Amino acid sequence: MWGALAPLVRAQDGWPPILIGAVWSAGPVGYGSGMVLAGRLADRLPPRRICWAAVAMMAGGLGVALAVPRSWTFVAFYSALGLGAGGATALVGALAAGTSVLPARAGVVGGTLTASYALAAIVQVPVVTARARAAWPARH
Repeated sequence: MWGALAPLVRAQDGWPPILIGAVWSAGPVGYGSGMVLAGRLADRLPPRRICWAAVAMMAGGLGVALAVPRSWTFVAFYSALGLGAGGATALVGALAAGTSVLPARAGVVGGTLTASYALAAIVQVPVVTARARAAWPARH
């Protein structure tokens, strides 16, 4: 989603390239940390709890960033917590749920989930771009 929003934020709000890059960089940091932590939780908790934790992280992170739209909230909450850690936790929870249903097909479940996550950008970027442009019609 940030790929669709970054050009508009840069043009409209004047964020410097280093700040735009910080939002990009915080995502993988949150994602990597979230994968490790959620993976450890998957050994201890049922998949449903992990998925609800992911929803809470995504909603909380994106909610704070949109309620208090500052540069640091986009780095910490939108990118690191919401999309990064929340997205990783969602993937781990979905993988745990999928492998509990299809234990002999863990590779297929993991590959399908990872591909779905990666291919979401094909739909997400055009939709978010159109919505963002509609929200800022006079500015671009």
